[in-house]
Amino acid sequence: MEIEQTIDLLLSDPTKRAPDFPFEREIRLHQFQTWIYFPDIEIVQMAGRIVATLLLMHHELGIPYTSIRPLPERKIFSVAYAQLLTQPKYQQLFDAVIGEYGGWGQLLFTYTPIQFDDELKKRINAAETVCKMMDSRFRYFAHGGENSKQANIRHSEFYRWKEPGAKLSWKTIRSRWQANRESAAFLYVSERFEFSPAKFWSMGFLSSLADAAADIARIRKFFGYAAFVIDTLREHFPDQFPIQIPNSVKRRRPQTKPLRAHPGSLDS
Repeated sequence: MEIEQTIDLLLSDPTKRAPDFPFEREIRLHQFQTWIYFPDIEIVQMAGRIVATLLLMHHELGIPYTSIRPLPERKIFSVAYAQLLTQPKYQQLFDAVIGEYGGWGQLLFTYTPIQFDDELKKRINAAETVCKMMDSRFRYFAHGGENSKQANIRHSEFYRWKEPGAKLSWKTIRSRWQANRESAAFLYVSERFEFSPAKFWSMGFLSSLADAAADIARIRKFFGYAAFVIDTLREHFPDQFPIQIPNSVKRRRPQTKPLRAHPGSLDS
């Protein structure tokens, strides 16, 4: 999955752009949201495999994907599942997401939905570190700062290290930044905009995902905030924020307080 291509897809008008395979928008949205917290290609591919297999299981069992009923926990599917893949549209789904990422064999090395949710919860709990680092950097420039040294990575690590409350070692702060530096700007916005991926093992997961993928206005608003943050920081640190959000996306300035104040929300 290419991040900038995925951004273009999610921003596009679904009435004017036909999907390359069934549920492409839903799968790519969940993969992108996963990438925000796990900028790791194997984890992102795993997320895609899980969404695709859940969709196929719904059709195998004859349960509408809009149902809030949770599916049984399993990895390997029945003969009916294989027969389902003889239908062209579901074969396209398999080829694009499961087949492309290693086929049947990779399902043996994929987390179950519950395992994936547990790993995601850990990442969300650790996200505050990178978010506070990004918050200090963005707010410095957003409120008139001009000295890049006051908003570099090391300075933001110090900002988090001195943060009152739960203390972290500098090593932990550095390791968390390294794990999410590629997606740091999106993570910062996601945690304030509630854009994290939904839990797989939740009631109505696929229905909620379909609704989220169809909410183009909210998706564009998210990318508008992210674009403003990235544009602001790229001006001073061009190598650290290489991902391009199209200029056609309306930039939205997050409403934050000066750096001397405690971090606020995007809309406060």
